[in-house]
Amino acid sequence: MRFKRDVREWLFVRDSELWNLSEYERRILPALKLSYSHLPIQVERCLSFCSIFPRSYEFKKEKLIRLWMAESLIHSNSSSGGKEIEYYFTDLLWMSFFQEIKLYENGVVMGYKMHDIVYVLLQFVTSSEYTIRQQCGFGTPTSSKRIRHSSVVCDFRSSTIPEHLYEAGHRLRTLLLFSEGNFEVLPNKIYSSLKCSFALDLSGSGLTKSEGSIGAILHLTYLDLSHTRISKLLTQIEGLHSLQTLNLFNCFDILALPDLTKMKSLRHLNNDRCRKLTRMVNVDQQKYIGTINYNNQLQTLSLFVVGGKQDTFLLGYLMLREV
Repeated sequence: MRFKRDVREWLFVRDSELWNLSEYERRILPALKLSYSHLPIQVERCLSFCSIFPRSYEFKKEKLIRLWMAESLIHSNSSSGGKEIEYYFTDLLWMSFFQEIKLYENGVVMGYKMHDIVYVLLQFVTSSEYTIRQQCGFGTPTSSKRIRHSSVVCDFRSSTIPEHLYEAGHRLRTLLLFSEGNFEVLPNKIYSSLKCSFALDLSGSGLTKSEGSIGAILHLTYLDLSHTRISKLLTQIEGLHSLQTLNLFNCFDILALPDLTKMKSLRHLNNDRCRKLTRMVNVDQQKYIGTINYNNQLQTLSLFVVGGKQDTFLLGYLMLREV
């Protein structure tokens, strides 16, 4: 403790959930910490990233891997389709850092989560770089100047982003918003303060408009707008030349997609359950879609809607691995 010079660091130790562990959990914690310390550096970084998830958060394997990729924690080998990336996830599962969540009827794995003691360990060892802000307040009292990855957890009573987040905004590489559907429009300054971010997750936030300068986040690689009520995407998204993953799952009000011919780096587009989507090619794109020389990297597409012959032209340009 003599090396803890910041008041917030002292408060973090005082309020740490380590004090709430049972006697049994406190006995196995040193062994768990030893296992963590002996992980290969890339695997350790991938596990550390999970510390920004809320306690008992259930996550999908696919989503977590794509977040890892967005943060350049792991890299995909194009010749193998990125299958080698799954080895990191599998290793963490075998070592019991992750737990499977199964349906009792047929044993199908629906998702994964971390055991409470793993969660507590990660909160303790990664607090200088990762933070969770509970109900739009600080979950871990770490100086904003040191934070690189953050999540904000808001209940139904909260509809504001904490001001401290803007202080750290230009240093943030990741922002995950866990909300109960009470953000209809995000403040414009949240986008401008995240200029260096690689991953932005606004899923389930109740967002109805993608207003703001999202195009200012030039290095954005991962954007999750799933389970929101957005009906139209800004054309600025087409200018995000580093964007690899765009998740629009269950955006049932969305009427049109961005121009896929301009999104050269896009690899994964999840537009499943976009029920009002009637075509893949917008009216503005129909004049030139048949004449372009489109070199795309799109690998997965959940839903392809044919609303006219221009859509079939687009389909010819998409060399998809999974549809």
